[in-house]
Amino acid sequence: MNDNINVLIIEENRIDSILTETILRKETQANTDTSFNITCVKLFSEAVEILQQKDFDIILLDLNLPDQKGIDTFKNVHKQKKYIPIIVISSSFQRDLALNIIRAGGEDFIVKGKVVSHPLVNSILFAIERNKIKLSLTDKKIPNSVYI
Repeated sequence: MNDNINVLIIEENRIDSILTETILRKETQANTDTSFNITCVKLFSEAVEILQQKDFDIILLDLNLPDQKGIDTFKNVHKQKKYIPIIVISSSFQRDLALNIIRAGGEDFIVKGKVVSHPLVNSILFAIERNKIKLSLTDKKIPNSVYI
């Protein structure tokens, strides 16, 4: 089985974005069963535009963007396409914020600087699988391009 996973990274810090991309590209090179097709944007407004044009399997989201901040960033991205799982990658861990993100529908909350290959990849794969199950249980119709 070959999984092509479309990832949207919403991250204003180019270094953090490159780090995440590198982790996923290394996984693609090491694992012939999984490949990550990565799209990166720096602004919330860019994310809205690309989400209208293309479907993704997962979103990796920084909460502090130049045009959107905090939990509102998550809520406003989540509103765009509720069926796409979102993993928040933030520079600081605040338990209340993380719990509120999960309660609002987030899949995971990872602290920047603690992002390492296998846990990130596992978090992505597990979030996608949980989402497939959730959607099948609620009988939601999703685009054919998602979860091929």
